[in-house]
Amino acid sequence: MPKPRAKKSTTSPTKTFSPQTPSSQLSVQPSVQPPGKNASDLPYYRVFIPALVLVIVFLSLYIIYDAVSEVTQTPKLTANVVDSPVVFTYLVTNPSTAPRHCYARFDIFQKGDKVKSYTHDVGILRPEEVVSGFFEVDMPPGNSTFREYQECTEP
Repeated sequence: MPKPRAKKSTTSPTKTFSPQTPSSQLSVQPSVQPPGKNASDLPYYRVFIPALVLVIVFLSLYIIYDAVSEVTQTPKLTANVVDSPVVFTYLVTNPSTAPRHCYARFDIFQKGDKVKSYTHDVGILRPEEVVSGFFEVDMPPGNSTFREYQECTEP
């Protein structure tokens, strides 16, 4: 028994639109934004960009401060010397890719004034070579602050 077939329509069905309100009452309101406001002017930009600028400024100031404090080589250690001499140990590294003549240096301060300076000649070091050693220093009695550093020059 043959199956019944659906009747094909040659015209497409149309939908009719009937508004609930009469067309005389419909009006189109344009989208109005206050002056100076853009769609891209989102609230997080008001916080994010100034915060990013502040982070960059403070990071730059810290880097400058760190570089200046390294250059000035402020005294780092303080000791109350009761008995002299004092033994200093040092570790000197040649950071260069060429041989350098290196020195271990110690400056001693009392009340902010340099009272003594010692230099120990380590000799010519190959690249990346590390030398350690010690020497005795006659320090003045009382509170002393000292700065320890290395210096490498071309031979």
